[in-house]
Amino acid sequence: MITVNDHRIIPTSFPDGTQQVWQLVPALMEASTWHICWTFGSEAEVMTLVQLCDLGAGRPMHLELSYLPYGRQDKAISNDTTFGLQSFIRVLQLCRLRSIEILDPHSSVILDALPNCRAIYPHAQVGATIVTTGATAIAYPDAGAVRKYTAIYQTDCRIISGRKVRNQQTGVLTDTSIEGDAKGQTVLIIDDICDGGRTFIALADALYAGGAAAVHLFVTHGLFSKGIHVLTAARICRVFTARGEVDTRSNTVVYITQ
Repeated sequence: MITVNDHRIIPTSFPDGTQQVWQLVPALMEASTWHICWTFGSEAEVMTLVQLCDLGAGRPMHLELSYLPYGRQDKAISNDTTFGLQSFIRVLQLCRLRSIEILDPHSSVILDALPNCRAIYPHAQVGATIVTTGATAIAYPDAGAVRKYTAIYQTDCRIISGRKVRNQQTGVLTDTSIEGDAKGQTVLIIDDICDGGRTFIALADALYAGGAAAVHLFVTHGLFSKGIHVLTAARICRVFTARGEVDTRSNTVVYITQ
């Protein structure tokens, strides 16, 4: 979904499958500045954004992205790698945006490529989750996440780092261990995205093997492509995202609080 100055943009769909952004309300066309909010839903919205920025040309336009599409496709351009983020960056360059804010982007590649782009993080939600769960330790899935997030989320909790071993050909996790003492701790795992959840399932197993009393999960972006029950089956007690707490009684994404 895309909104401009709180007005939802609904393109016209044509029989040939194309779309057109036009006939916006007069208040938008008269506005001196556009604040564009994009909650990514489909690739079709990329074209919506391009047309919208063409229509709004000549005024400052600011984009707020609640999720970075293609964020995990950040490799160098090659026929054997997922490089979609590089293409998406060029689309954003064409849009001539004055500024771009992205909520907890998975990759720093976009921040390095676009000088007008900055990352923002759900500080309030993370702080509230630590209080709600009574977390005494924070676990990050790997050393890279430790470096990233300890500079962003500064707490009095002890830090535990996961250590992942992957099969480089298949991408499958073959082993997970932890660095740090989990014994007797209420642990909150923090990361940016939960897709299928394999990383967090393996990390929860390692934390419980290390003596953790309870394990909870906070991810900024919850995709949960394998459902919620795969997480609860791994004894992850409560699941939180930047949007609120997920109802772990349901296998679909239903929020208890938002």
